Amino acid sequence: MLTLDGEPESLSVPTDEIWYNYYGLQNTSILTEFVKVSAPDLELNQRGFPRADGLYQETAYYRGNRIKLSGTISAADRSALETLADTMRKYLSQFGGTLRISWGGVARYYDDCYATNLNILLDSRDHYHVDWCPWSIEFVSQHPFARSVDRTILDAPYAITTSPTNFIVANAGTATTDPVITVGLVTVGSLSAFTIENTQNGDSITISGSFSNGDTIEIDGENKTVKKNGTAIDYSGVIPRAVPGSNVFTMTITGAAYSLSFTEQHYSRYL
Repeated sequence: MLTLDGEPESLSVPTDEIWYNYYGLQNTSILTEFVKVSAPDLELNQRGFPRADGLYQETAYYRGNRIKLSGTISAADRSALETLADTMRKYLSQFGGTLRISWGGVARYYDDCYATNLNILLDSRDHYHVDWCPWSIEFVSQHPFARSVDRTILDAPYAITTSPTNFIVANAGTATTDPVITVGLVTVGSLSAFTIENTQNGDSITISGSFSNGDTIEIDGENKTVKKNGTAIDYSGVIPRAVPGSNVFTMTITGAAYSLSFTEQHYSRYL
């Protein structure tokens, strides 16, 4: 079970500036001395112009991010060091974990990580390493962008009764992010469709059909789903994304005598 900001409800979260899957990597026993974060890997697909020189870009997507950590571990004696090494292997071997790195009090989270070289975690250890030894690990985050600790939430403090209505979505990060939008249909009236468009990039989604008072429409950009009252529904267009900086989300409604609520939340994402 995770809360909306991604923190576990029941697990103990370490206070370490660096941790993986809630296992601390910056404390009196485990010292992280080196951190290197790459920019995201780019998957660029190109095609040649028919009967002409040159190439053109067909698709370009960021696919992952690499993070290298290294340092030393220490314990009271050899037996305690072996136990610490075993515990460290256990936690770093978990697939799909979250890596937290804090710089100057600002934390970045890397989701869906796995260790690519667990087999050489303690490869620099020599026979004289009795109560301390070096370690190094490389993680790949399957999500290319780091995220903020918490989501930014926009909750419209008024009922939506006119069309169009604009909302300012501020993405404080340096990469495009995927909002989660919830539209509450308080009073339907003759509402038959509504469109939400990010005028900054032209992303637009239209949802139409039969609606009832009290319906909830969730447009989940993170999981790429659109649901009404928890059940997947059809839509046209694409789920809007938010570019870095200020975004204007325009909601256009077909119908009359309606009253809607609007909530948007997103993580700031970083290259």
